Amino acid sequence: MTWVTTVDRSTTRARISLTLVFFLHATVFASWTPHIGDLRRRLGISEAELGVALMGEPLGSFALMLLAGAIIVRLGSGRVLRWSLRAFAVTTVMIGLSGSLLSLFLLLALWGGVLGTLNIAMNTQAVTVEKKHRQPIMSSFHAAWSLGAFAGSALGSLGNSTSLPLVLQLAITAILALAVIESVNRWFLPQADEEAPTAPRFARPTRPLLVLSLIAICGLFSEGAAVAWSSVYFRDVLAVGPGLVGLGYGAYSLSMFIGRVVGDRIVRFFGPVVTIRTLTGLACGGFTMALLSRDLVVATLGFALLGLGLACVMPLVIRAAGALSGVSTPAAVAAVSTSGWFGVVLGPPLIGIVASALSLTTALALVVVLTGVVFSLAPAVRSAHR
Repeated sequence: MTWVTTVDRSTTRARISLTLVFFLHATVFASWTPHIGDLRRRLGISEAELGVALMGEPLGSFALMLLAGAIIVRLGSGRVLRWSLRAFAVTTVMIGLSGSLLSLFLLLALWGGVLGTLNIAMNTQAVTVEKKHRQPIMSSFHAAWSLGAFAGSALGSLGNSTSLPLVLQLAITAILALAVIESVNRWFLPQADEEAPTAPRFARPTRPLLVLSLIAICGLFSEGAAVAWSSVYFRDVLAVGPGLVGLGYGAYSLSMFIGRVVGDRIVRFFGPVVTIRTLTGLACGGFTMALLSRDLVVATLGFALLGLGLACVMPLVIRAAGALSGVSTPAAVAAVSTSGWFGVVLGPPLIGIVASALSLTTALALVVVLTGVVFSLAPAVRSAHR
């Protein structure tokens, strides 16, 4: 397919504003995670109780993700994006005010519901902007999110090291982010550029949509497993010192960011199917090499190749979902995103269960298998070029 490169001013502005949204969303989201341990101690709850409280966020996300698609069909992604961003800022600050296990769970569930809605609105607007842009740009939005996650983690760690109260840090971060977004949110593309309000509000489980949802589950299962268990693998299996246990996750995250930065260019030249098959092939080979070797350098390279291989999976799945016929973009994006969240939530505990029964190396081999499933189902993303 020949991509048109002439872009009007409104589309360029929409791309800039949405890139800022992806970046600042991740910055605020990641800035609170370094404080989780301190929050547990302040509330006087056990690690098991903290685990229960943290389940509030994915449960809240699941509860609203599919409904969010129907709301966006009715109101448009731009309008929902504006209001969900404001709600995101408010609910983020409220987490810092938690005073008990119950309040933390309820606030995280509320926050998760807002996050789910915001996730669908962001990605629906991204599909719309890309269609107007008429060339692959989806990976660039997700690259901005990855960069924002780095920035947020750094800010959270800085606040933690200086004993800055969680609620104050969250308030400062959320208010500054919201101020930036409010200055550009008028640039979001209007509902007129999306489906009519009478479009189907929920996605029928057609075969193409089910295949894309399966790819999302496999891809995000692998992402969640790598994030949650990389440091444990380096500590317990490779027996490295405390200063090196984060090396695998660092290599994974950096290569994923690089993959998303260059992903759109790769798709432009080689198409989505070749892109996914090449990258996931590298991921399967690299991560297998990491699991079979006990060498620190080889293992680090394996995690880096896994990050590179998974970098473009979700951007291409979302793009393909937005191109499916017979279903509205918000409903399709909601379906694949909800499926992906299921993979994120399922991945870490399932790896832990298998690791307890067999070994962590054997458990992480599931990542190789599921990445191979993505490789085999790659033709499903071809719809992105229709």
